[in-house]
Amino acid sequence: MRMNNETTILVVDDNEHNRYVHVRYLERAGFSVRQAVSGSDGLALAAEADLVILDVRLPDMSGFEVCRQLRQNAETASIPVLQTSAAFTAVGDRVVGLQQGADAYLCIPVEADELVATVRALLRTRQAELNAQTMAAEWQLTFDAIRDGICLLTEELTIARHNRAFSALVDQPGPMIGRLLTDVLTVDDPSRLIGLARAIRGGQLEMKAGERCLHVRVDSVQSASLPGSKVCIVADITEMKATQESLRKAEAGLAAYAAELESRVEARTAELHERNSELEAFTYSISHDLRAPLRAMHNFVDVLLEEADKNLTPTHKDYLKRIGRAAQRMDQLTIDMLHYSQLGRSELAVEPVELQALVERLIDERRERAEAATARFEISGPLPMVYASEAGLAQALGNLLDNALKFARPATDTIVRCSAEQIDNQVVITVADNGIGIDARHFKKIFMPFERLNPSQSVPGTGIGLAIVQRCIDKMDGQIEVSSTPGEGTTFSITLPAG
Repeated sequence: MRMNNETTILVVDDNEHNRYVHVRYLERAGFSVRQAVSGSDGLALAAEADLVILDVRLPDMSGFEVCRQLRQNAETASIPVLQTSAAFTAVGDRVVGLQQGADAYLCIPVEADELVATVRALLRTRQAELNAQTMAAEWQLTFDAIRDGICLLTEELTIARHNRAFSALVDQPGPMIGRLLTDVLTVDDPSRLIGLARAIRGGQLEMKAGERCLHVRVDSVQSASLPGSKVCIVADITEMKATQESLRKAEAGLAAYAAELESRVEARTAELHERNSELEAFTYSISHDLRAPLRAMHNFVDVLLEEADKNLTPTHKDYLKRIGRAAQRMDQLTIDMLHYSQLGRSELAVEPVELQALVERLIDERRERAEAATARFEISGPLPMVYASEAGLAQALGNLLDNALKFARPATDTIVRCSAEQIDNQVVITVADNGIGIDARHFKKIFMPFERLNPSQSVPGTGIGLAIVQRCIDKMDGQIEVSSTPGEGTTFSITLPAG
C-alpha cells in the first residue's frame, strides 16, 4: 500500500464546507486527496483509492448504502471506510454504520488531529492485513509445493487444512475440510490409522491402500487455536516398495549366483589340488624312472672308457664321450624341467633379504669357474635390502651369473658387474656382462622354455634357465627387463620391492 503523499484518500461529501475542511486536513498531513459529491460518484472512484471518507447524508443515496455496495464489490471490499456525519451522531447511527461495513465512525465537526490519526490507524490496519495475506499466500505456496500430502487434524480427527498434494493423494471428490480423516484417506485397515492418529506422541506406519502402499506419519502440534491438533503427513511409497522388492530379488539372485560361483570355485580348487597331486606323482616318476637310466648310461660310458681304453679306437672313444655328454645334458634338462614345474605349483614366501650377502655368496660359489674362464665379478656396493624370497632370488641371480659366464666372447676377459639402486620404494638389481649380446628381436623369446639362441654344442645349457628366472621373479611380484647390443654385452634388470 502507498503511504502519505502516495496514499490516495477519497472524500465523498456533498457539503462543500465539510469537504473543504477534510481535504485541507489530509493534504497538510501529506495525503493525496480526491473528491466526490454523490454516492454514485464515490462508487465510481472508490477502486482507485486507498481509503474512503464517506458522509452518511448524500443527495442520491445514503452513505450506509454506499458502504454496503462497496463491501459487496470484490474490487472494493477490502478498502477501509471511515463513515462521517454531522446529523447522524447518535450511538444507534454509529452502530448502523459499522454494521453496514464501515471500519470507523466520526462525528462532525472533527478535529484535524483526530481525523488524521484515525485515517492513519485505518491505513496501518489495512497494511497489516495485506502483509498477513501476503505471508499466508507465500506459506500456502510453500505448503502446496511439498510433494508429500499434509493435513492438519483437529482433536476429533477432522481435517482443518491440507495441501494440494494431499488432495491428489486421497483422490476424493468434493471439499475435504471438516471431514474425518478415515473418510478421506481410505486404507485397508482403518483401525490402524485411527490408532496412529489418536496416539499421544503420534508415530508412523506403512499401510496398504488397495494396490498402493502409503507411509503415514502423525505428530502432535502445540496450537492455542486448535488444542489437541495434529499434523498428518502421507507419502505414496508404492514405487519405492516396488524398487526395494526388485533390489531384494536382485540381491537374492546375486547371492545365489555367488553361492553357485563359490561352489564352482571350490570344485575347481579341489580338481586343481587333485591334478597337482597327480602332477607331483608324475614329476616324482620322471625324477626316479627317467633319471635312473640316464645315470646308468653315463656310468657305463665311464666304465667302458676306463676298462676298455686299449681296445677302443679314437673314433669309438669319441662316440662314447658324446653319449656321456648327451646323457649328462638330458639329466640336467630333466632336473631343470622338474624345477620349472615345481615353481609353477608353489608360492614363494617373501621377506627382507640382505642383497649384499646373497650376491657375495653366489659369486663365491662360482669363483673357480670364473677364474678358469678368465672372468671376474664386480659388485657396485653396498647393495640395499630387498623384499623377496631368498631362495627364489638366489635361483634367478645364479642363473643370470651362469649365463654371463657361458656366453662370453672368445679371446676376451669376461667382466660381470652386479649393482642395485633403490628408487622410491623399489630396488632395481642389474647384472651386466660384456659377452656376445642378444639381438633385440629375440628379447621376448629368451624367457620361453627351451629357446636357445645359440644351439652350438660348444655352449652348454638346456634352454630353460631364463624361463626359470622369469618364473621366479613373477612369483615375487617383480619385473625383469633385458637390454643388449650384439658383440658388446647384455644387461638384465630386476625390479623388486625395497626391504
